[in-house]
Amino acid sequence: MRSGPGAERVSYARPGRRPVERLLRYLLLGSRGGPTRLRILEALLQEPLNLNRLAKRLDMDYKTIEHNVRVLVKHVVVVCPDKGSYGATYHPSKNLLANRHVVDRILEKARRADPPPSRNRENIEKRTPDTER
Repeated sequence: MRSGPGAERVSYARPGRRPVERLLRYLLLGSRGGPTRLRILEALLQEPLNLNRLAKRLDMDYKTIEHNVRVLVKHVVVVCPDKGSYGATYHPSKNLLANRHVVDRILEKARRADPPPSRNRENIEKRTPDTER
């Protein structure tokens, strides 16, 4: 198989869906960290935040936020203009804002679906032998 500028890309995506919509559906609905990334994206659409404030606002572990924001940055859903500096703030990318209607549809779909059970420490500690399985 050839590689480089002249090589053709094979797409296994369903026809009729735009690449941005496919990417967002995968990142926010179709992958394991989707619910967390959804919450992060909702918070960042309200206002730009750094990782620490994001973790506090969402009441989640800093490392979890850091990992999921890294995934969003890798796929250019979120950008950080002052990357590498202490307290760097993250913003939705221009491409994401241009496709805000797609994001809103995905957010609405996620809200209609039943949320998965929370796996945070508080819920695990509250379980009693009677509530196990």
